[in-house]
Amino acid sequence: MGSTDVWNGASVFGRGRVVWDTAGVQFLAVSLTSGTVLAEFPDLQVSKLSYRFEETTSETVMLPWRNIPSNWGEATIPYGVAILLVRDSTVLWGGIVVKRERTLQGEGLTLTLATVEHYFDNVHVKDHSYSGWEQTWIASDLVTSTLENHRFMLDVETASSTVYRDRTYEESSDKTLLSVLQELSNVKDGPEWCTSWHVRDGKYVPLLMIADRIGSVTPVTTFDESVMTSFKIVEDYTNGYGANMVWAVGDTTGEDQLRSDVMVAEQSYRPVVEHVVRPSSSITQKETLNAHASASLEQLRDGTNTMSMTLSLLAAPIVYEEWKPGDVVAWTVADNDGRFTGFDHGEARVVGYDIDFSGVWTITPVLQ
Repeated sequence: MGSTDVWNGASVFGRGRVVWDTAGVQFLAVSLTSGTVLAEFPDLQVSKLSYRFEETTSETVMLPWRNIPSNWGEATIPYGVAILLVRDSTVLWGGIVVKRERTLQGEGLTLTLATVEHYFDNVHVKDHSYSGWEQTWIASDLVTSTLENHRFMLDVETASSTVYRDRTYEESSDKTLLSVLQELSNVKDGPEWCTSWHVRDGKYVPLLMIADRIGSVTPVTTFDESVMTSFKIVEDYTNGYGANMVWAVGDTTGEDQLRSDVMVAEQSYRPVVEHVVRPSSSITQKETLNAHASASLEQLRDGTNTMSMTLSLLAAPIVYEEWKPGDVVAWTVADNDGRFTGFDHGEARVVGYDIDFSGVWTITPVLQ
């Protein structure tokens, strides 16, 4: 980094050192087996951190040799330590050290960090049979039984479910915990789960939440222009979107092919845009194809509208304090000249976020 005076948009002193704590922000190394803090990394270099519902995300960071803590070896042990981004007492992001690299000419220690889901993909489920269980407790029991005696500190919060299921798992299938959790959540009306970090009895511990639905159903906070660094609307009518005439077909071809009725949206101001739906080959009833065609028409008729906004990390409502993945949030922007008609306010559900340190510190909610 030489003698640069600014790095990643942060205030600095000395030779490029980031003053994370001027904003109450710090990076901590914590033990996965005890939850204790091993070191603080005030010089950690990172450009972006991401989280997604029910998925693994990973990022690469660099810990300069300059001013590195004397116990850096212990504080960066792969799969023994996690690096947490902490603001005051709230953990904004956490990642397990899964790779550690250093070279003779390198300026520091390069670390690859991965979210807790990475660990779930490195442990395997045993034999289990569930009959008439609440689906959330199936997921919870899979986690707690799989991690028993594994020395991995994890708190699990499980909500009751209104959905009961039968499930059988066999150790011989060699399925990872992540794969069975994702399979269970991906079925119709399946349970949701997400990970985060919290402080329990002075220790930093990962937290797994399981419920039929994670988060709120009404907005928990509102983002307005005062905390936004960008706001964008994309109306996409490219191939596959914007169809106003849709029909569905079965798996066979020729005269015997099962076809739905043609579903049409009344849009006299646009030319006809067609789309053919090819659902499951097992469908044998025209009524089922009609339902698929009708649902696709409703989904496609007005194109795909995407709203994205980027927020100031330090000015916006704080993630995991005022909002979190799973919650519904609202937004509002002033639109005196009509540039955002129909999009100047609304609500959406958060399913992840990206924290960016490459310029002004920002956080971008991933909305659904």
